[in-house]
Amino acid sequence: MDMVQNEFMVIACMLRDPKCAQEVRSNIESEDFTMAANKDLFNNINQVIDEGLIPDIAIMRDRGLSATRFMELEDMTTSAANVTYYCDMLRKDRVSRRMRELVEDMDDASEVMAQMDEEIRAL
Repeated sequence: MDMVQNEFMVIACMLRDPKCAQEVRSNIESEDFTMAANKDLFNNINQVIDEGLIPDIAIMRDRGLSATRFMELEDMTTSAANVTYYCDMLRKDRVSRRMRELVEDMDDASEVMAQMDEEIRAL
């Protein structure tokens, strides 16, 4: 599964079973998403939950998500049973992206290794 697919699966799980949202929120942050639209949707879902609401189709449509897109995301998974796996993959993708950025930005190999070590320990 690729990076974007992992993003979709996390969001799909949150929409399919809002009870798993707390687990998602404790495992990933909006910075873990690469696509701006997915990051915005993740933040919108979290805002709805913070307001004490359930992110159902009517609420999310009021927040700008089309009914068609909501159903597409919700249909991506039949349950949220694997949400922890998708969160783990999303965090690993973020670390991988960060490592690539570090390598591109640094000339000194020891500095790159120190930064990579720091990123991995943060998991």
